[in-house]
Amino acid sequence: MSTRIDMRSKLGKPIYSSTLYEKVKRATILLDNKDSPILMVSFDNDNFGIDHESIIMNGILPLVSYDMTRI
Repeated sequence: MSTRIDMRSKLGKPIYSSTLYEKVKRATILLDNKDSPILMVSFDNDNFGIDHESIIMNGILPLVSYDMTRI
């Protein structure tokens, strides 16, 4: 995620990054905080019919955004 943060000035703020491994698919989400913490979420690769991007965009990101506004 640090590489993505370094490119922020040219590409804009990173929302999330997704990497497919042999056993899992992992999403790394940058939280809006001064210390730049991240949230890592893993998905099982056995469920190829599930839309992980939709889960991230419509489920996880709104929840994280709401929670970060309360801090």
